Amino acid sequence: MDVHSAHFLKDHFIGVLSSMNADGKLQICTVFYVFDGQKPALIFKSRTQSEHSVALAKHPNAAMAVYSHDSGYELKAGIQMRGNVSRVSNFEEMTRYVDQYSARLAGSREHFDTIPSLLADDTPATLYQFTIEQYKFTDVWADRLDMQYHEGVQG
Repeated sequence: MDVHSAHFLKDHFIGVLSSMNADGKLQICTVFYVFDGQKPALIFKSRTQSEHSVALAKHPNAAMAVYSHDSGYELKAGIQMRGNVSRVSNFEEMTRYVDQYSARLAGSREHFDTIPSLLADDTPATLYQFTIEQYKFTDVWADRLDMQYHEGVQG
């Protein structure tokens, strides 16, 4: 992922996630996220029995959009992404992501269970990872308007 797009994702924390439910219908939800630039991925918390979490366990393909809150019709900035969603299942990653999420989103720490509880199959809520496979970025202030998707991992 290019540096400007990565900085944009790091500077924001609200995304709109789209997925497909069990009936094949599209659904959408808002998530608070932290950015892992090394993957690249967006890490978000959700209830394991929410409609989108249940659907994503069966059909992990998803899309997400993040837009600057000061965007308007003529002056806009945002990123559209395609990727896959999976539960965070590694103890070290879960620990790191809980720390990052708690530092970035004030008041969230007290809503996390212990790390072993977050990793348990029967946990009521946990962290998920939206791995970015493709993205396109618009930033009028930087004179950028991607017309095609780029690969998430540049190689």
